[in-house]
Amino acid sequence: VSATDSSDLPLPCPPTGSIDVSTQQSLSGFGKQSNWSMGKYQMAITASKCLELSVQFLISRTFFCEKRHMTSFSIDAVAISKGICRCCDASKAIEDRLNMLRKHSEMAHRGSWQSKSASTTLEIEKTYLEDLGARLGTCAEKLLALGLEDARRVGRLISSGQSFVDMMDVSYFASALRPALEHTSADKSGVGCLPAEAKEISKVIAESLSDEIDALEATLRR
Repeated sequence: VSATDSSDLPLPCPPTGSIDVSTQQSLSGFGKQSNWSMGKYQMAITASKCLELSVQFLISRTFFCEKRHMTSFSIDAVAISKGICRCCDASKAIEDRLNMLRKHSEMAHRGSWQSKSASTTLEIEKTYLEDLGARLGTCAEKLLALGLEDARRVGRLISSGQSFVDMMDVSYFASALRPALEHTSADKSGVGCLPAEAKEISKVIAESLSDEIDALEATLRR
């Protein structure tokens, strides 16, 4: 692909959830009707980098809140819950799509039946999906870590008995984050598109967040 038109090369839209994989266009069934391109992949990857940095900043802010003995949660639990769901769904769907592309590539290599142009396009898609999926997986992991750090911070305040914590805030936080863990099953399967070791770490983080939510919910029943 020439440098002048490479950013306009039509590519399949990246999957954003599990339903997208089953309804994804066939491996060669896209062309001018596709509304995605290399340029859009590049923008999506850049946006995911910005999201990762933003979440990292919010994680650091939880430590600042603890130093200041702030008695409320430092994050909007509903917004974080939505972020966890969307990043986890997308990273897992992209992981499934990549597995399909790798199998297809192996079959094409053995049979040599695919045209060179189609093969090149699928390789480009795979390259961009690997980058985008890994970044979305990292964002999902950091969002889980953000929820965990804030839950631990407020949990320590409650345990110390030295600061007043609004139980309505605790209920709001728990009721927002619990469905995200149930929807994504991150505490059982980890986050998609991460290396094996990082996937296990994301699973541990999600398990810890679930435990912290259990502890917070227990305080509401006292």
